[in-house]
Amino acid sequence: MHNTMKGAYLDFLLVKEYFKTIIYLFIISIVFAVSIRSISAGMVTAMTILAMRVVSLPFESEERTEINKFYDIIPMLRSQRVYGRYFFTILIGILGAVFSVIIQSIVFLSIGINITIIESMVGLGISLCIYLFSITLQIPFFYRYGAIKGRLAVVFPIIGLGAFYYFSGKLVNWGITPSTAMISILDNSIVVGLILLIFIIVLLIISMQVTIKTCISRK
Repeated sequence: MHNTMKGAYLDFLLVKEYFKTIIYLFIISIVFAVSIRSISAGMVTAMTILAMRVVSLPFESEERTEINKFYDIIPMLRSQRVYGRYFFTILIGILGAVFSVIIQSIVFLSIGINITIIESMVGLGISLCIYLFSITLQIPFFYRYGAIKGRLAVVFPIIGLGAFYYFSGKLVNWGITPSTAMISILDNSIVVGLILLIFIIVLLIISMQVTIKTCISRK
């Protein structure tokens, strides 16, 4: 566990210089959310942007600095490096989602757009699910193909974003907002939320095992 945390900290050191850029991208997503008056859409957009950048940055920094040579001399298993990267990526996603929902809620209320706590939490939940789903696909892709070819993996969060807007458009045509639909589903069955949570956890476990096997095969 100690080495896993150490690996996550090393990833933080690799990408911390890019945090300002990520914040600017978050601001763009807030402007977008306000323009269409939907916190769910704003959250999904923000987390898609985060998924597209946070996953790729450690790999890009590793290739640029050639820090992989340093990893070979420190007492850390490759599996621990993988767990550390997943932990770092998930943690940044959770912190980014909480930061985004708080800031967007404040902005919405300050300009007179009423939102409920439930609506904000639903937006948080939807965006986190899309984020976690996309990183389970992206991280093994980057480990398999490297930072340059791995950039093709950004298609995964884009697909998630596209699917959200497609189904949102369908719901709006029926006179239903995405947040209202999700609230109705969760109110009627908490089992749906539990099934979704289990599904994401299973995907993460499979993703980590695939990544570890990829690292071992390339040793």
